[in-house]
Amino acid sequence: MRKKKEYTGMPLTLWGISGITALLFLSLLYLFFSFSEIKPNKTRTGLLREISYPDNSGKRLDAYFLGSSLTRGALLVFNSLENSIEKSNKGFNFKLVTGNGFSLNDFNYKIEEIKILKPKCLFIERNLISTDNFENPVLSFRHRLARIPVDFFNMRNLFRVNNNPVPENFIGQFEPDFITDKNNRMPKVKIRIRGMNEFLLWKRFFRTAEKSGIKIYLLEVPISVEAEMQLSNSLRQQINLLVSRYTEYYSIGYVDFSEKLSRTQYYIDGAHFNKPGADYYTDWLVNEIFKRELLK
Repeated sequence: MRKKKEYTGMPLTLWGISGITALLFLSLLYLFFSFSEIKPNKTRTGLLREISYPDNSGKRLDAYFLGSSLTRGALLVFNSLENSIEKSNKGFNFKLVTGNGFSLNDFNYKIEEIKILKPKCLFIERNLISTDNFENPVLSFRHRLARIPVDFFNMRNLFRVNNNPVPENFIGQFEPDFITDKNNRMPKVKIRIRGMNEFLLWKRFFRTAEKSGIKIYLLEVPISVEAEMQLSNSLRQQINLLVSRYTEYYSIGYVDFSEKLSRTQYYIDGAHFNKPGADYYTDWLVNEIFKRELLK
């Protein structure tokens, strides 16, 4: 009678331990990435930039700007807002906070600062409250895989907060953002309209801002006419409806830029201004602020 061959594989208990260890590792990895996504305003320090101009600490702040990379390209990268203010001979002081986030929730931690500063006007880039971009899921997964080695070796960046003003011109640091031509990718990007209830902390602030003497305006930072043509009429109508609802419910004004600008003349890509575009836009914006007497 033949003797049964002994099983030399891994015992069942070891398989169980290995499986649990793998699950714990994946759970930690998930929490690691979740933490970096939940608080992008404090963790993505390389993407957040602030500037105050001029530094008049003893005077009430005239304007506070919040925006994405579109606002950064329009107002900050080429020092265009500062230059337009100086050209107008009707100076005002401002603080500008921009990031690469596409949601107003990315700036939740700024609410308390705004309450303390009590600017006469708070300008919020319209895209932060109206549209949300969903990238191709395959590309998003590949992007996350590419981030793993970088994030593991830079874990200290998760806990570093950089809220200091950055007065220098840092065009070189952001040039890769602008070179990437988002206009060519737009047909592949899913865009949805945000709901009124997506910004709970800001909704409370909107209701009390008027009591603090803070006027709030949604600010249109235009994309190129070529990029806008790729948006459906339905999407544009939904954006207009959402803006009107903010005006109706919270008495928020709207600074609308109705002119259509060509990509070849005024943009680095489909959405981010080049220097002539930024200068043209900020000259218009400063003039519009004074023409409508928004800072009074």
